[in-house]
Amino acid sequence: MTEADTETGTSDGDPFTAELFEKLLVSEYAKLRAAGNRDVHDNSKHTTLPIAREIVDRYVRTDVKAPWYIDLLNINLNNHDLDEARRRIGLYMEAYAGDGTRITENLDFVAARDEERGGHSE
Repeated sequence: MTEADTETGTSDGDPFTAELFEKLLVSEYAKLRAAGNRDVHDNSKHTTLPIAREIVDRYVRTDVKAPWYIDLLNINLNNHDLDEARRRIGLYMEAYAGDGTRITENLDFVAARDEERGGHSE
């Protein structure tokens, strides 16, 4: 349930709907993109901020809620490619929804380790 808010057009007790979530996501993301460099580093507005938005969007819209939100951040540590982030988030959510598996390592570290071992995972 929501509280009255003129910015979102909600009244006390309105349900939190997918439409309201979308409105809030767009609005809050725009605020972060417009924030000054001191509040939101300008470089992150094009690198990590879009990935953080994708994580929030996917997490909220997915029926199965992984209890370790931090994992979604960890698997994207040092990743600035939004398409790659989407792939990683998908891998995580599918694994967790499938059998409860957590991907806890940064996938860049896993790829580098596998490369050192000749391209084979253990």
